[in-house]
Amino acid sequence: MLVRQSIFLTAAILFMPLTLVASEDSRPDPPKLDGEAKAIADFVLNSQVAGIRDRDVATYMSIWSDDAVFMVGRGEKPGLYDIAWTRAQVEESGRVKSAAGPDKDVKLTHDDVRVELSGDRAVLTCKTRFTTDGFLRVSREIFRLRKTNEGWRVHENRLWPLYYQRRGKTTTYTPEKWKELDADVARCQDGEYLWALLAALAEAWRFKETYAQAKEITEENEDQPAAWLWRAHTAEALGHIQDSLASYRRALALDPKSQVPDYVKAAESNPSSHAEGAH
Repeated sequence: MLVRQSIFLTAAILFMPLTLVASEDSRPDPPKLDGEAKAIADFVLNSQVAGIRDRDVATYMSIWSDDAVFMVGRGEKPGLYDIAWTRAQVEESGRVKSAAGPDKDVKLTHDDVRVELSGDRAVLTCKTRFTTDGFLRVSREIFRLRKTNEGWRVHENRLWPLYYQRRGKTTTYTPEKWKELDADVARCQDGEYLWALLAALAEAWRFKETYAQAKEITEENEDQPAAWLWRAHTAEALGHIQDSLASYRRALALDPKSQVPDYVKAAESNPSSHAEGAH
């Protein structure tokens, strides 16, 4: 999913913990895919690489049904902090990012790939490793597909994190870890440090609340570039791509050294991708 690239701030990648991830999330070896199951896996996963690494919007969007929804949560089952993107939001985000061309720093791989077929329905599950310059995330994903007159199409994609690494800090997500992260949020809510609260909410994958806090800060004090960056990151995580772009631009106007994604600078040369302004 194109949103995955900038949910978090980038930092240095360390690769040693990959062995730890495999052992902590071990499952029996998946069956070898062939026939229609293999065709489905190739169709879906190749499109992910095309969209996320190559920023090939047409190939990426080719797998999605018109009513498709992409969900990010804290586990396989629906939860309080889920966020959902419509197909239109996915496509809009993809087109904005495609202005910058392929992301050569991205590496996207899939393993433990399984496909279950039942008539005109299919379920693909896999483990996804996403790395870029300063960032590593290992996630589980589920793709639910329907067979249509045009072929197989994804109508639901759900992703949740298993493991995350940045700035040398590693996090393995377990039920106990989510409780710990929520406790950190509660402690910050009792204090007066809004920046600490923003960080705690983001760490806990509570992006709706992070966005609401950042938006409140920018509306009360328009001169803080860091707040605009927080608003930009979380607006994008929620699929509000135009508010995200406007917020990135506001941060750059306040501090030209603000670190923004490459596609933000590329969007400046494409007026059709501009928002009317953050609000």
